[in-house]
Amino acid sequence: MKISILGLALSLATVVDGSSSPISTTNFGKAHVAEEKVCAKQFDYIIAGGGLAGSLLAERLSADGTKDVLLLEAGSGDYKYKFINIPAGILRLFRSGFDWQFESKGDAACNGRNIYFARGKVLGGSSCLNVCLHHRGSRKDYDSWG
Repeated sequence: MKISILGLALSLATVVDGSSSPISTTNFGKAHVAEEKVCAKQFDYIIAGGGLAGSLLAERLSADGTKDVLLLEAGSGDYKYKFINIPAGILRLFRSGFDWQFESKGDAACNGRNIYFARGKVLGGSSCLNVCLHHRGSRKDYDSWG
């Protein structure tokens, strides 16, 4: 069983033995570049997006050791950049290579302004850009769902 991570922007793939080293943002010690192995291989599942949901899904699908999973991520998995590892570095991450830099087109509801949306372009997704904040919805929000 293997989890493979293909970095589209870097045109390389990392193959991780998921049974002994589950995918994590801090443990790529057993990983190696293996683009040719990925291109010549068949997978049981291919997951687009290495954010929290995609990474978790890849781990769960491959956990029993019987399935091969390819996890595609356009961004980097390199966490050597110090500002991605500390909450205070958030302002250095916006409009950087770790951010998709999405912007809305001005419309009447926003008085013609463009609105910037920081979205993570990195293994871990937008969670890597959220300053380790947690926001709980209001009671009214939860009640309206039920």
